[in-house]
Amino acid sequence: MGLAISVIVSGIAFGLLIGMLAFILVFLYKTTGVANFAVGNIGMFETFIVYELWKDGVGLWTAAGIGLVCSAVFGVLIYQVVLRPFGGTQANTLVRTVALFLALAAMADVFFGRDQPYHFPALLPTGGTKVGGVLLRWSDLITVGIVLVIVTGFVAMFRYTRTGLQFLAVAQRPETARLLGVRAQRLSTIAYMLAGCLALLIGLLLAPKQLLFSQMMNPILLFAFAAAVVGGFTSLGGTFVGGIIIGVVTDLVSTYLGSDLTLASALAIMLLTLAIRPNGLFGVAQVRRL
Repeated sequence: MGLAISVIVSGIAFGLLIGMLAFILVFLYKTTGVANFAVGNIGMFETFIVYELWKDGVGLWTAAGIGLVCSAVFGVLIYQVVLRPFGGTQANTLVRTVALFLALAAMADVFFGRDQPYHFPALLPTGGTKVGGVLLRWSDLITVGIVLVIVTGFVAMFRYTRTGLQFLAVAQRPETARLLGVRAQRLSTIAYMLAGCLALLIGLLLAPKQLLFSQMMNPILLFAFAAAVVGGFTSLGGTFVGGIIIGVVTDLVSTYLGSDLTLASALAIMLLTLAIRPNGLFGVAQVRRL
């Protein structure tokens, strides 16, 4: 019983990271109209940059700080240089995100791939504490705290700032918001800046728990997509609920049935959700006028 509770707590921490990546997918989708499937590899590539800085003698926390600044710039460049130009339909832009996904993986192999996988140093304390015979790892507890702080920050931004209210307006009524003068291009740039920083944070928190290599975020991206579908692709908050469900179930499956079934269990949950609630747990069906 103690092992099961410990696995569930670890699954919640893992699920919140999955939920944060799913949040990025839905946030970008609601802001720009396109879910960027390259966000996983954006985080992977940025994590490699932090690792290279640390390997060259820069302090780990300093390297992480430099990485966050670079990630914000990187996110803006991706939107302004790769996605915004040339116009095109949503399908065209979606294909460009897939091309970016492949390009970042190839660049990571070229620039960092000679000796991969790498052991990434731990940012968070190791070890843990026992509560009622249940082992609670410090890294899991701190991860939960970090994600809760980020969620609180976004809630405050959406509720109390002009930019946050504009994000909500574009997300809920994009055409009306544009007619009222909301600068969608500016909001999209800010969205990609925030997405770049969050993607790096996810990479920094995940890399110490697994090896750092060019494909490290691929299964996490699939989990995040499943979480977005389970929570509802139109619900920002639902992404974290979906992430927790996916994280807990996959951790339990990995512990008791074997790691080979983790991806299958996540996809099974996604398909079951689509069969019972096609719009997800918190999603709302979109109605379009003809």
